[in-house]
Amino acid sequence: MKYLSSCHCGRVNLSLETPGPIDDYLPRQCDCEFCRKYDMYYLSAPGGILVVHAKHRLASLKHGSEQADFWQCSNCKSIVAVSSPFGENTKGAVNGNFFSQYMKLSCTKSVSPRLLSPGEKRKRWLALWMNVEFI
Repeated sequence: MKYLSSCHCGRVNLSLETPGPIDDYLPRQCDCEFCRKYDMYYLSAPGGILVVHAKHRLASLKHGSEQADFWQCSNCKSIVAVSSPFGENTKGAVNGNFFSQYMKLSCTKSVSPRLLSPGEKRKRWLALWMNVEFI
């Protein structure tokens, strides 16, 4: 299924394709200070594809183990996605706030990636994250 959204100012368009309905995927809410500051929860669909189309340059923020890039709209300062390279592919998750209009959010799963080793994080991301394309 395909879902469309954008950041708060509309300069970053997001296209999310999921193998099943978006409600089939449980959003994860990281309990770290960075993610709480930006009021984010992450949505990913293994086997899905996220396309991020920015009309201007995105800012890349590093946090935690600095293995992933948090992509921020340089205009409205929204964090739209997080990603990390895996060989020739880029995997990541989208900020689920931008797709909440499609979802009946009864709950999110609280997670604590800061408690994982760098290797454990990458293994988890590889299992949970979807392919991401930036255009």
